[in-house]
Amino acid sequence: MLISSPFCSKNGNYSKVFASLLCCRQLDIYPPPRVVLDERNPPNPLMNRMKTFLALFSALTLFALSAVADSAPPPSVNTQLDVLLDAIQANDIAKFHSVCDQEMIKAMTPETLKKVSTQIAGPLKAGYDKQYWGMLNRPSGNHAYYWKLHFSSKPDHDLLAEMWIVDGKVAGFYLR
Repeated sequence: MLISSPFCSKNGNYSKVFASLLCCRQLDIYPPPRVVLDERNPPNPLMNRMKTFLALFSALTLFALSAVADSAPPPSVNTQLDVLLDAIQANDIAKFHSVCDQEMIKAMTPETLKKVSTQIAGPLKAGYDKQYWGMLNRPSGNHAYYWKLHFSSKPDHDLLAEMWIVDGKVAGFYLR
C-alpha cells in the first residue's frame, strides 16, 4: 500500500499504523507495540502449541521432582520429633533433653515443659497425624524442618511444628 501522507492512505482513511499510535497515546502506552508480520515465515499454530506443551511438561516435571526430593525428612530427624512429642505427652524432661543441644537444654526447664505438656498432652494422647511440609536451609548450616500436626480430638485445631537441627541435635523446637 502506498501512503500519500504520513497518516493517510490513498483513499483518505487513516492507516493502521496511525490508528495504533492514536490508541496507544489515548491509553498512555509508550512506546506503542510493534506488529511485524514476516510473510516469508508465517506463524505456525502447531509449533506454538508444541512450545507451550514442552514448557508446561518441563515445569511439571521439575515440580514433581522437587516434591519427591523433599517428601520425607531424614529418619534421624523424624525420630527426634517423635522423641520430643513423646516427652511432651509424658512430661519427661530427661527424654526431651536426650535429643537437644546444650543451649536447648538450658532453655527447656521442667516448668516450661510442664506448661506445654498441660496444654497439648491430651490432644497428643488422643491421637494425631503428622504431615511433613519440608526443610529450609538457615544461616550457619542450620536446617529448619516443618510438620503439620493434625489432632483427631480437635479437627479444627492444627499446629505447626518447627524443629531446628544443628550438628545433629535439636537446637530449637516450636509448636505454633
